[in-house]
Amino acid sequence: MLSPTPAVRAAISGLVVVTVIAVVGAALHLQGIQSQAADALAASLGTKAGTVATALQTSGPRVGLATFATPEQPGALVMYDRAGRVVEATDAEVGALADWFRTVDALPGTVAVVDTEAGAYALAASSLPGGGRLVAVAPTPDHLPDGELLRTVVAAVALWGLLVGVFIVMTWYTGPRTANQLALLGERMAQGDADGDALIRHSAVWLGALAEAFQPVADRFRQLRLHARDVDQHVAALYQINPHYVVLCTQDGEIVEANPAFYAVTGLPIAAVRGGRIEALQETFPIGPLMELGKRSLKEASAITGIEYAIIDRDDETRPVEVSLRGFTLDGRPMVLFQATDQSRQKTLERRVNAFSDTLDLMVDQRVHQLTAGQQTLKRVLDAAGVIVASFDAGGATSRWSGGAVALTGQPLSAVPHFAAATQVLGLSPTERTAFTQWFWSLSQEPFVGRHGVIGRDGATRTRQIIWQRVDADMAGRSDLRTLIGVEVPAYVEMPAYGGDGDARSLRLGV
Repeated sequence: MLSPTPAVRAAISGLVVVTVIAVVGAALHLQGIQSQAADALAASLGTKAGTVATALQTSGPRVGLATFATPEQPGALVMYDRAGRVVEATDAEVGALADWFRTVDALPGTVAVVDTEAGAYALAASSLPGGGRLVAVAPTPDHLPDGELLRTVVAAVALWGLLVGVFIVMTWYTGPRTANQLALLGERMAQGDADGDALIRHSAVWLGALAEAFQPVADRFRQLRLHARDVDQHVAALYQINPHYVVLCTQDGEIVEANPAFYAVTGLPIAAVRGGRIEALQETFPIGPLMELGKRSLKEASAITGIEYAIIDRDDETRPVEVSLRGFTLDGRPMVLFQATDQSRQKTLERRVNAFSDTLDLMVDQRVHQLTAGQQTLKRVLDAAGVIVASFDAGGATSRWSGGAVALTGQPLSAVPHFAAATQVLGLSPTERTAFTQWFWSLSQEPFVGRHGVIGRDGATRTRQIIWQRVDADMAGRSDLRTLIGVEVPAYVEMPAYGGDGDARSLRLGV
């Protein structure tokens, strides 16, 4: 496993640097060996030139240069006179390659390696009697000494292989180490028992940038921990202040928790309930028969309410309760939450309300009978006296049409559903009808005197003189009701007539 940890990055960088250094060093080493070989050749040529020059001085011109040429020694000997002309050469081709006489004059010394058009040559010069010069020339070797290249390559490969082995070992070591560090970091963060930021900073010493990848996870875990803490506090508060009796248990019958109201009403100790079995509640609140409903609630993901049940309190009295339950899953375990609402007070109130309702119904029936009897008597008296009574609401709808009105107009209530229809059947002239309507809807408290042409049963039209008074209802909730009360006045009684100028002449009757 290759992980971009600081250790692995350092190993990779070191491997690259050392590889480059090894290659450059090997090249420089081989170049140095080749340069040393050329220098050694030039030195041997210088020795040879000096030896041959001494021998020539001793032996004289009888001895030629060919005497000193040997196959073991590479190169050629070239003899020049004082004018720089070639006198003799052991290898005419090499002697003709360059003007070695003047080349030697241009050198700072008598032994050197020079580059010519034909290649690199090592040369050495020695003076001869009479101003001449002996030059020994040999081409520099174009290959390394035997085995030197192989030794150099083997050494470089061995060094590189050693570094690769170190890199592989470090990679193998840092791979499992990194995996273990990542697993440990993830496990510690999942446990939530330490600050995620602190864990990341601590792990970054070994993991480097890999540890920073856990920062969003740490932030999310922090938010989830805060949310879980708030939810726990919220649920705990609901348990504490809930006045209903709450029991939380698993679907296999283990009691997880109950709220204070449940302990208070049953008198059971916490140790006997929390962590126990539902059989411990058999004498007080037997919820075993309700477990099937809990499974159904979990399957349907909905609450079940309105179950009439009972609970035995600490005084061994039976209290009627209404049970609601909800199945859900908590930490992978199916749970059931029971809530029992005490119905004892409600039942008592219902009994009292029912008893009071019965008494009230009796009283109302008696009172209605009394009022109805009185109203029927009054109604008969008014109808017999020919008093006309008609009531209308704020919209003009007819709500009452007395017997006197029926006797006067010959029309029942169904024929006069509205005030406009009532004015039509009262037999008023168009002018009086307009004045009557304006008076009815005004705020005037004065009576209105009208003359009505009423068709009798024999078909003849008779004019009747009626004085009207409007009364506004003062009953609660009926402030919009207006009632007309009309009394017929005999024709021989002089009443103010209705004027043709459009104004209704009224008479205060003291009513």
